[in-house]
Amino acid sequence: MSYIGVAEIPVDEDERPLPPPKPPVRNALLDGPILPTLLSLAWPNVLALTAGTCVVIAETSYIGRLGVESLAAMALVFPCVIPTMTMSGGAMGGGVASAVRARARRRRCRTRLDACPMPC
Repeated sequence: MSYIGVAEIPVDEDERPLPPPKPPVRNALLDGPILPTLLSLAWPNVLALTAGTCVVIAETSYIGRLGVESLAAMALVFPCVIPTMTMSGGAMGGGVASAVRARARRRRCRTRLDACPMPC
């Protein structure tokens, strides 16, 4: 039989215990609710795209006063301008797909990762 010694540590009577540890910081993109996070990240893009569309409409109304030929030329260019503005703004689909992939990767959910069109 062996004797295991126990060290006694002197403790003050007024000594207080340590405070509980702080909870870990949460990442809103990975751990937060999806809809509020996406809306908070998307509103600047929505505002910028709305402003760009208003500018294009104002340009069209101004060009419409120049004549029919100018307005016809603007009508040919308009369908190309709006998708270009949308793609330059990042569009919404890329942000949603990235958020879904990040959540699936964090949870190591292989079925969701496989369902996303982009490779890991």
